[in-house]
Amino acid sequence: MVKASKFAYMRASINNNSIYLINKLGISRLLFNILPNFYSSTALATARNNLALAPNNYKEIDLAMFLKTFNNGNQVDEGDDKEINAKKVVTNGYIKYIPLRIITSEELNNYEESKENQLNLKKWSADSKQIIVKGSGHAIHWSNPEVINNEVLAIINNNQSP
Repeated sequence: MVKASKFAYMRASINNNSIYLINKLGISRLLFNILPNFYSSTALATARNNLALAPNNYKEIDLAMFLKTFNNGNQVDEGDDKEINAKKVVTNGYIKYIPLRIITSEELNNYEESKENQLNLKKWSADSKQIIVKGSGHAIHWSNPEVINNEVLAIINNNQSP
């Protein structure tokens, strides 16, 4: 496990605590309410295809949930514990014949380390397959939900009893 430098840790801590304070004081909510299209211009929305496929009322719920949960304890813990959680997964290892679909965005596949990690996942199951989604960013389920849906349905249909 690679340890982050003290500077990187301090920078992340300052960032997280600043965001926490801004949220607690209501400054985030204020920015979202007074600046037109503030949320839709952030990477949080653009990485998710600006929720183009979602109904308008869902977009309002998404914004409310973002303001409520952004940088909360669960999100901070998820980031802090990602290496510990990854080790737990690796410890359990090979999943035999359980279907495993690795759906990789074209963007993620362009980074060598990520590409190697995604390819290594294929070794975890005798029934694995990688699909690289052209033109997709990180949130494939927002930009190309049909790819996810088709793979889920294919697994269900291939594993049904006659």
